[in-house]
Amino acid sequence: MLLLGVVKYDPRVLREVHALRKAGYRVDIISSEYFPRNPIDFLIFNLKFIKEGFKKRASVYHAHDLCTLFAGVFLKKLLSATLIYDAHEIFPELTKGFKKLFWYMFERILIKYSDKVITVNKLSLIHI
Repeated sequence: MLLLGVVKYDPRVLREVHALRKAGYRVDIISSEYFPRNPIDFLIFNLKFIKEGFKKRASVYHAHDLCTLFAGVFLKKLLSATLIYDAHEIFPELTKGFKKLFWYMFERILIKYSDKVITVNKLSLIHI
């Protein structure tokens, strides 16, 4: 699992981890409390996630938010893995102006590489 934030403060992620482990799956979590503020930070943030994700050599990567989706897509392609994208919120709606357009387009492009998508509701899913 690729997560922006602290897992102990995210009950949704904790429930998913618990359910998967109970079902017999091994679950590793790669997380960061640091939110990337600019394009350079975003690149460094994702390179760290890719590096750690590559070490795991997982068959499934679960990107829990838009900031981790880039790393998830990269790992999917690099390792021929399955990618689940879990959009906890409609991220582009949390920003304004050019940033909103950037995140909307970014998500629209990368979501196509996801094998499964979990959204806050079915209306928020970008139809591919």
